[in-house]
Amino acid sequence: VNYNIFALRSDYVHPLSKGRKLETGIKASRVVSDNDLNFTRLTEQGWQPITNMSNHFIYTEHILAGYVNFNTKITEKVSLKAGLRGEQTYADGYSVTLDSSNYRRYFNLFPSIFVQQKVSDFYSLNYNYSRRINRPYYENLNPFIFYIDPFTFAGGNPHLNPAFIHNFEFTQTFQSKYNLTLGYSLT
Repeated sequence: VNYNIFALRSDYVHPLSKGRKLETGIKASRVVSDNDLNFTRLTEQGWQPITNMSNHFIYTEHILAGYVNFNTKITEKVSLKAGLRGEQTYADGYSVTLDSSNYRRYFNLFPSIFVQQKVSDFYSLNYNYSRRINRPYYENLNPFIFYIDPFTFAGGNPHLNPAFIHNFEFTQTFQSKYNLTLGYSLT
């Protein structure tokens, strides 16, 4: 498998009055995964290809993303960080072997909010929420069925969708070094 990964990113932080700050940024990435699996058999004529077991799959993914975060102190003991990220994804899985392509395009928003409450010098509370994405592995999108041994085979599903995770956490911090976290994730 050959991977070519390209990424470009730019971030900007703008301080505002009274300890507030605005952060923004953009990112563009391009990934090309080229999986060329060739099975051969040694015969009297030399190495001969086994075409029904060989596979060539190329997956190309472009992601354009932007975000904005805002940090502020609500009171002397309570601070807030809220953000929103947007991602536009263009993906194409092309099976050279099967001469089939699966093109997908989708846009998603990912909000986040973090609240920290400093109860005392030795005790603080954190409340967090974020929405995340977990994309399928490239090889799981490859529709070709290949044999691992005479009794085992594997194949991917080009129609797999990413998983979206809503993550909630509540953390208590004692003496600035001990954490007790209660978390819940919904996928």
